[in-house]
Amino acid sequence: MRIFYAFKVFFQILFSGDAAKKVHLALNPPMDAPKETVVEKVVERIVEKKVVEKPVRSDALTLLAALQREARFVDFLQEDLQPYDDAQVGAIVRDVHRGCAGVVKRMFDVKPLTDAAEGSSLTIDAPVDPLKYQVSGATGDSGTVTGTVVHPGWQATHCDVPVWTGKEDAAMVIAPVELEK
Repeated sequence: MRIFYAFKVFFQILFSGDAAKKVHLALNPPMDAPKETVVEKVVERIVEKKVVEKPVRSDALTLLAALQREARFVDFLQEDLQPYDDAQVGAIVRDVHRGCAGVVKRMFDVKPLTDAAEGSSLTIDAPVDPLKYQVSGATGDSGTVTGTVVHPGWQATHCDVPVWTGKEDAAMVIAPVELEK
């Protein structure tokens, strides 16, 4: 890089009187000039912050709205079941169950966490992940845990909750008012 500047300065001095004077002054400063000149350069740094906007609607509300739309889940929970007999409640539960199962299947496709059947024996190597295994009783210090499966657990194979596309003032609406003309 210095060779490049040497050639550049050489040709500027050769063809420009002003450049020659500047180089001469730089190499031979006047006696009354300070020996060292400090030049401060203020650099302003502009940092662009990306503002992450809060979602207009919670995914939890989107899920609850889907359960209401397809299974009347909120209606079922808000209904007082005391006046109904067990047969009537059972008939209602079948429809709610079918609709809720469809929503959960479509959005999450829930599968058992283990293929081991309830009541069968299962051995887990250490370390035991408490988010995957809830071990009750004495666990011992062997490093592996063997126990009887009480529940196979559940896991989602995917999470596909639709993105809210409605207006902000309707973000908290679970179900619209239904009118008939």
